Formats: sequence, structure tokens, C-alpha cells
Amino acid sequence: MLSTTRAIINSINRFKYLKNINRVQLKPKETNFNFSKSNVSLDEIEKLENEVRVNNLKVFSKNYAYLALKRFWFVSLPALLTASSIFTFVSSSKVSTKENLPTYDHEEMEYNSNYGVKKVSEPVYVTDEGLKNYTLAHESNGIKESFVHDNIVFRISNNDDCLVAKLNITNEDKLTLSEVKIGNYFDFTEYNPEEYSDDEAVNFDLLYDKIVSMINEYIKLTYGQKRVLETLSADEKKTVVINVSKYVNLRETSLDVYKSKMGLKIALIIALIINLVISGFTIWDDRDHITKFIELSFNDDGYLVECLKRNTNIIYEGIRYKEAFLAAERERIKLLEQEINKNVSCNDRQKLLTRYESHLLAKEKKRNN
Repeated sequence: MLSTTRAIINSINRFKYLKNINRVQLKPKETNFNFSKSNVSLDEIEKLENEVRVNNLKVFSKNYAYLALKRFWFVSLPALLTASSIFTFVSSSKVSTKENLPTYDHEEMEYNSNYGVKKVSEPVYVTDEGLKNYTLAHESNGIKESFVHDNIVFRISNNDDCLVAKLNITNEDKLTLSEVKIGNYFDFTEYNPEEYSDDEAVNFDLLYDKIVSMINEYIKLTYGQKRVLETLSADEKKTVVINVSKYVNLRETSLDVYKSKMGLKIALIIALIINLVISGFTIWDDRDHITKFIELSFNDDGYLVECLKRNTNIIYEGIRYKEAFLAAERERIKLLEQEINKNVSCNDRQKLLTRYESHLLAKEKKRNN
């Protein structure tokens, strides 16, 4: 592979030739009468450096790229997808990483008719956003993107019934009722009285009246729900809890998270199925499509040429292509040396040969001796 790479780089690198082709001195040719340059020419040198060089690189690159693409699609890609799929299933279902997560300050104010008002403010992190789904490594305040909206949860209960209403707060601080439910008695025993104070409790009386009025006017309110609301509102021993939640100060925070591999697993399986289906239809339609490739060879002029298609091994044909390209380049460089020795003066011959070409010719001479 390294020898092929060096040959390709040498074929692309025409700097030395272009720099010196018009600076070399032609070799005088001895005749019966005098020395003359009429029998020497740079035409063959220019042909070998331009036409033959470009042809060899073009023919090799085109055919090798076509072979490599087919080999990748029919061999490498399914093997890679299969191995990756197996690895994702046998390894841990989550992978640890760092992510910049959208972060909000969650400001919550809760009114409890038995205790007063409690205020809480803490950051929450959007761990479920679109196709992204993360588990926080050290924090528990993860939230779905769809949950990030200002809202109010209203609960009213006695020993027999409970009514829960959910309201949204618009950007203009207006309330819209989204849901009303009734159920059994709501358990308030988990509340800690020490977390509450009487400050601002009076403000919630107005909010209570507004919410009850909105529920009464709710178009989807059933007769049963309305009767429960009337009963609870008239009960002097009722408990009212109003939670007001607001999300402010959007920013990003870099956190350690565990990323689920489920999306990757599904993507790998789908990609493998698509690959196998297309490959299967291609082979069923024309098996020669992946078993026959153009054979490469070179002629006496150093040209790399395309021969007839033949059945071949898709794995090893790339080696044959490389060998054909290297052989064609060796022939071209040997012909180039012959033309240089025939037409260029001794002092200027090395001006047209690259280091790679000089080294290759030296090895050829050493091998022949």
C-alpha cells in the first residue's frame, strides 16, 4: 500500500518537470558532417510526462475507486454494521458523556390553606428534547422539553372528594384552563409545616376565586364535576393547594449524562436492513455486477490500459490493480530515462527526474546486475 501511495504522489507531483522542462539543454547528435540538434527532441519526454502519466493515474483511480466502492458496499459496510449492532446490544445500554443541556430556573410558589406559602427556586435541565434523551449522572432535576411552560396546578379536597385543575400561564400572564379532574381524597399529610409562612397568603385568595370562577365556566365541565366543585367550595374544612410554576433564565449547562443507545441501535439495524435488501436485489438481478471487473495491464509505451472484464475476487482484485499501476509506472519511468539519455545533455538529465523516479531506476539497475 505504501509503495502505491508513493507512486500516486509521484504521479501527481509534476513540479520538478514543469519547472525545468524549458531549462534543459538538448544533447547534440553527431552526424557525418557536424554536431546538430535536429535529431533530438523533447516531444517523447513531454508525452511520457503529460499524456502517459495522466492516463495511468486516471485509469487506475477510476477503476480502483469503482472497485473500492463495490467492496465497501457489499463487504465492508455490512460487516461493520453487523459488528456495531452486536456491540451496542452486548455492551452497556447507556454511555457516559458530557452534554450542554438547556437549563431553566424553576421558580415554584405553593399556597397551602392549612400552612401558608412556600417558595422554592432550583435549576432544572431539559434531558428529553426531540430525539435526545439523557439520564443525569449526578442531578435529579431532569425534565422533558414539553413540560417547560408556566403553569398552575389547583387542588381542592375534603375527606371525601378531590378536584384537580390544571391551568397554563401565557406569555401575557393570562390564565387558560386546560384540564379538570375529580377523584378520591387527596393526601396532604406529606407537607412540612415548617417550610411555609403566612407571607403573601392573602394574595392567593384572589387567585382562588379566579380559578374557581374559571372552572365553573369551563365548557368541558361535566355535571358531576360541577357538583363536586360546589360541595368542596362550600365545605369549611376543605384544603386548598395552589402550585404556581414558572421557568426563567434560559441558558446551557455542561453536565455528565448517560446517553441511551436505543436510537443508535435502531439506526444501525435499519441501515443494515437497507444495505442487505439493496445488495440482495443487485445480486439477484445481475450477479456479474459484483463478480466481474475490468482487468488492467500496460503496453510497450507505458500506457495503463483497460482489458476485457473477467470474473475475479472482489477482495484481492485491488492488489492486482495496484500491481498493474506500479508496473505501468515503472515502464513509463524507464522509457522516460531512455528518452532523457537520448535527448538531454548529461548535466541536465537529473533535472527532469524526481527523487522517487531516480531511486526506482537505481533499484531496477541493481536488480538487473
